[in-house]
Amino acid sequence: MSIKNYSAKIIFLAALLFVMCAAAVSAADADDRQYGVINATAVRFREAANLNAEIFAHLNKGDPLTIIDFDGEWYQVIYLDKLGYVFGEYVTLVESSPGAADIVVKDEPVPLASVPAEITGEVELVSWSAGKDILKRGTVATVTDVDTGKSFQIKVMSAGSHADVEPLTAADTATILEIRGKFSFTPRAVWVTVDGRTIAASANGMPHSVSTIKGNNFNGHFCIHLKGSRNHYNNKEDAEHQKMVQKAYKTSPN
Repeated sequence: MSIKNYSAKIIFLAALLFVMCAAAVSAADADDRQYGVINATAVRFREAANLNAEIFAHLNKGDPLTIIDFDGEWYQVIYLDKLGYVFGEYVTLVESSPGAADIVVKDEPVPLASVPAEITGEVELVSWSAGKDILKRGTVATVTDVDTGKSFQIKVMSAGSHADVEPLTAADTATILEIRGKFSFTPRAVWVTVDGRTIAASANGMPHSVSTIKGNNFNGHFCIHLKGSRNHYNNKEDAEHQKMVQKAYKTSPN
């Protein structure tokens, strides 16, 4: 074999080895990827990992993501063909790619389609000291469950340490049961809309104590908390309700 042919063979083998190594690294990188799906409705997909960053789109429950990195409580993700950030609390990790995050390419992310018509402005984080003047006795408001997007109407019975409210009609009580499955004291993140303003809040769903509305199939009232509101029994903030208030604010649809 001539030196020229030997050199050519060496170059060919070196090139082949490089290609094989590159392919192996690429495969390893793919194997190391993490995937997730959105676990709530109206989750804001942002340009950067902060609440003031531009909103690219609103994601809904089940939307697939490829997770690129972590930034504190935020995930850097690919949704369709766009790189951005979502709050980590609203992402459920899965073992394999749901598919769309890698193979579906669109010009723009899918816009939110399920936000109730009542919610037309920015969701506000309102302290109870101001909120009790909004949710005054006798006020009728629309409550939207953050996780399901379902809405019902309530009437405020009293506004002391928090808002004590009642479903306006039997149909509203039926919606509460659709959302929860059963009456429960478990707090859920909600948006409360009244007079064109939408406020981040938390609600339980258990009828208790007194009621004023007849025929609504709800034997008592339930509680709605805002930022800084307190329980009746100990005059202290309820940690679970406050967590849900923050969830409602961070999952704002606007």
